[in-house]
Amino acid sequence: MCAAVIDAATRTEIAGSCLTIASGDQVLAARKIGLVASEAESSSMACASGSIVVISLPTAMGRRQEIDASLTRSAMKWTFFDAHTQLLEPLLSYDAGEAKRHAGFALSRQQIAVYSSHYAVLHRFTEDGSDDDFIFVLEDDVILDQDFPVQEFASKCLSMGMHFVKLFAKSVTPMSHIGFFYDRDLVRYHRSPCGAQAYIVSRDGAHQFVKKLSRIAMPIDVAMDRFWESELPLYGIFPYPVIERFSATQIPIPSLGQDLTRRDRWVWLGNRAIDKVCRVAANQKLNTSDQLIRQAAGNFSQITDTNVGGARANTR
Repeated sequence: MCAAVIDAATRTEIAGSCLTIASGDQVLAARKIGLVASEAESSSMACASGSIVVISLPTAMGRRQEIDASLTRSAMKWTFFDAHTQLLEPLLSYDAGEAKRHAGFALSRQQIAVYSSHYAVLHRFTEDGSDDDFIFVLEDDVILDQDFPVQEFASKCLSMGMHFVKLFAKSVTPMSHIGFFYDRDLVRYHRSPCGAQAYIVSRDGAHQFVKKLSRIAMPIDVAMDRFWESELPLYGIFPYPVIERFSATQIPIPSLGQDLTRRDRWVWLGNRAIDKVCRVAANQKLNTSDQLIRQAAGNFSQITDTNVGGARANTR
């Protein structure tokens, strides 16, 4: 059963407060204008609308066939986005020196292309004129649990003001438990777990990323996870409904800290220290909203045949 849809007027009204960590009480702001519905109210409201976007190279025929086989029965709209092979998104800029001072290395051509691809997907979503409340972005090297109720999950997240939610992460990092989705844990990450293989982003979230990430200074997954800058708290679900295939990488990662001048190294280390201070401060400010989300998210509940049947109806 889906949670309340966030309509366009409500999204506009909360954009200035609900997306700003510095303003505190993210969910409280949402509740004041009736954004977070009660369980009874949610049951009578329609699902949030959304679509699936799979980032994939046109030449990756094997991966495309596997994705097509897993999504062809989905009731959600889905499409391939032809991945970039270089910096093609016109709103983006890249400077190798800036990357060295922020990431500790100059990005590889493949990393820049991946950044350009994800940013282009987000930018297109902000301007597509559709009625979609969210997009579910996938890279093509993943395996998706076909019975996972993506639309219901996204509806619940959006109803609680969660605008960016990872459905897969590369690393285990410190996190806070903030509730349940059936028998799975909803969490807020305290630092980047890395990975942009699978995530849900609201239209407000996409606008925020487009505004904040136009200068390429680090890989896209790390940039999106910098919640103290993007003002989008970093949420996830565990166990993951999406996993990354065990396959050879096509995106080599440059060695950290090498090929830096003495000045660049000191600036990089200084930026890391500043980031840590900002991250710690942002996490402290989010403690109150974590408590409010716990109250709204509901309790642990086992998955029943009825739940699975509904999920299949929504995704096939």
